[in-house]
Amino acid sequence: MKVVAIYGSARKNGNGAALVERAISNFADKNPELKRYYLSDMDIKSCLGCFACRKKEMCVRKDDMNNLLQDMIESDFVIFSSPVYMYDASGDFRLMINRMYPMIGGEPGRYTKRHPGKKCMIIMTQGAPTIMFRGAGRNIKRIIKSFGFDVFGLVRLGFANEKEAAEKNKSVLRKIDRVCSKVMKSL
Repeated sequence: MKVVAIYGSARKNGNGAALVERAISNFADKNPELKRYYLSDMDIKSCLGCFACRKKEMCVRKDDMNNLLQDMIESDFVIFSSPVYMYDASGDFRLMINRMYPMIGGEPGRYTKRHPGKKCMIIMTQGAPTIMFRGAGRNIKRIIKSFGFDVFGLVRLGFANEKEAAEKNKSVLRKIDRVCSKVMKSL
């Protein structure tokens, strides 16, 4: 089993990272091959909009995104995580999403998903109450699904500016465990 964990926050010990680690812990007895990607440490350039990926199924830009993309394609489960900044995912996360375009084939208006059925979950944290900025989570979920992922859960944590908010929020921890349990049953 191969699990890819994507950390969209620069805070490696923040609440988003704690929730990703909780999700990973659910797979410990499966002894998964685990790949961790900290987007803030990666060299990911912006999309050129050249459409070369329509033919080659990989981006022509030579940076860290090609390795991440290959690991996503080869994975059994991907954990996407990002804080909400200004009504959207972090800039690093948005940059990654823009470069996931090679996962789609075909031409505009007739797109196909090159790797349908990839399993994932999305974790989003924010300083505001969870009820706010719901649109950010819905938008990210819609985009991730367009790449062919089956989203098993979107988990949101509000008031995440408080240190250790993730560990204190038992309902969010239970939701992560439930999502991971559904994924395990589907494998």
